[in-house]
Amino acid sequence: MRFVCLQRSWPALRLLSAPMSNGRGAARRKLRAYLGVGLAAALVAGCGASQGTATLGGTATPGGTATPGGTARSASAAVSSSPAPPRASGPASLIDFFPIGAYVQPPSNFALWKSRGINTVVEVPDGSDETAWDKGAIQAGLYEIRAPASNQASDVGDKNLLAWALPDEPDDISTQVPYATIKSTYRTWKSIDPKIPVSINFNGHFNQYDIATKASGMAWYEQYVGGANWIIADLYPVNFGDGSDLGQIGQEVAALHQIAGSKPVFVFIESGAFYSSNPVITANQFRGEVWEAIIHGARGIFYFPIQLKPKFSYDVTPAAVATEMTAQDATITKLASVLQGTINPSSLGATASSPLQVAWRSSSGQSYFFVLNLSNAAVSHQVIKLRGVGSAASASVYGENRTVSISKDTITDNFGPYAVHIYQIP
Repeated sequence: MRFVCLQRSWPALRLLSAPMSNGRGAARRKLRAYLGVGLAAALVAGCGASQGTATLGGTATPGGTATPGGTARSASAAVSSSPAPPRASGPASLIDFFPIGAYVQPPSNFALWKSRGINTVVEVPDGSDETAWDKGAIQAGLYEIRAPASNQASDVGDKNLLAWALPDEPDDISTQVPYATIKSTYRTWKSIDPKIPVSINFNGHFNQYDIATKASGMAWYEQYVGGANWIIADLYPVNFGDGSDLGQIGQEVAALHQIAGSKPVFVFIESGAFYSSNPVITANQFRGEVWEAIIHGARGIFYFPIQLKPKFSYDVTPAAVATEMTAQDATITKLASVLQGTINPSSLGATASSPLQVAWRSSSGQSYFFVLNLSNAAVSHQVIKLRGVGSAASASVYGENRTVSISKDTITDNFGPYAVHIYQIP
């Protein structure tokens, strides 16, 4: 194994040292196995009608405490016929749009997921008719991230298509696709339409290796990144019994930034348990994972709600998590243009002590400070030291209908378990 990360980024170390079998990859491999051994017919039945540059300013500086520098509806609910909302610069733009997606969902679930606040569906379920799935997404007003259409030229100019998806987890030793093949595929797809981003999703522990050459480490992952525009990873701390260490999500995003450079990064977030015997994420933990990812610079969030055992289900998101998801998705959507701005601009800054995590943005004459309690315990009288706020004497707390005072560039506030406060200052 190449320990290139020793010289470049400590967060990658813990991920690289994790057991090779960990991560969402095991669930994804099991899902592929299920789909490949006779579940196709069942999945088609479950699909109902489906049978038959961004200019991302600034550097990808992770959030944290470092000194700054630089009620879900029924699945049978009617599907909206409204088109996907327009965006300023076309489907590849993230300037004013924050992708929030659900993984491998049939059209019969689109209305449910839209009611929870998502704007994107990710990947066509095996056994589904791609034309019917695409039509369902358009009717529901949802964007798509998926493999190219059977007739790839038909995707050219498709305003609902956010990105083409490469084969899932090409780094994984059980599903590996050599990076040379990935790069070749990328060149072919870009020759058809250079404007459509190509996405790649990795095992979120970044602990795989080349089965032919035994190469590994972050330099090996960077080779894969050369064949994609949007860089994604999946990691499920709660499902794998690490629910007290949700900081793994931040480490995952930091590792993504390391290999992606200036390319935007995204993460999958667990919303249920893929084995019913696994720990199930709570609403508080869900909120913590989502904002830990955003604070560290994720440009989009995708949810993994599937259960594999003892019975396959497309969506086992608990009701309390669905309610929390709906609330957080609404906030993220309203703040999309803010969140897609420069990550931690050098004109501002904030520091806080553990367990708080902090990040900041500047937009339209407003400064925003995002502060997360990355702990399952309530904490009181927490001090957040601000920089770049001038003579401001108070801050509005976004979505909470209250203000807090600023004294000597300092806010003192209380936080519930995995609570996030967003301080807005003119």
